[in-house]
Amino acid sequence: MVGHGVLGRLLVRLSQALGAPIPTVWELDPGRANDPGHARAVDPADDPRRDYRWVVDASGDSRVLDALMPRLARGATVTLAGFYAEPVQFAFAPAFGREPVIRVAAEWRPEDLGDVAAMLSDGRLSLAGLITHRRPAEEAGAAYEQAFTDAACLKMVLDWRAAPGESETQHA
Repeated sequence: MVGHGVLGRLLVRLSQALGAPIPTVWELDPGRANDPGHARAVDPADDPRRDYRWVVDASGDSRVLDALMPRLARGATVTLAGFYAEPVQFAFAPAFGREPVIRVAAEWRPEDLGDVAAMLSDGRLSLAGLITHRRPAEEAGAAYEQAFTDAACLKMVLDWRAAPGESETQHA
């Protein structure tokens, strides 16, 4: 797993819920390294493996494939699941000898959500700690700024409970 933000953590937890062993997780930010009870991320520079058969990138770093290619086994599958602001590119020569299969993750489907709901219900999956920040809806501007610039903010929730509703403003 590349990236230990909210999506990377959720994918690790889903893998565990399905019975897979804890995967190796790459993360450059030491503040995002630990997800107690699930996985501890390592800096890719500290990972000696060069035989990965299956990798999911949840980092959103459009340059990640260049870092991954020398670490892949021949015929490995790389699934791109991040949100990439720049085009995803890679140097061809290192990929040529590895012959990777590159997939792009799709949206969640209704049956996926049903499966996740079942894992939550029977206790195989926990979402604890994935929502790290909450702000009142009136602070949406500051919340968006924090959500996109603060690495400690895995997922931000805007709380609309105190916001004036349409019915309140119509009768004022």
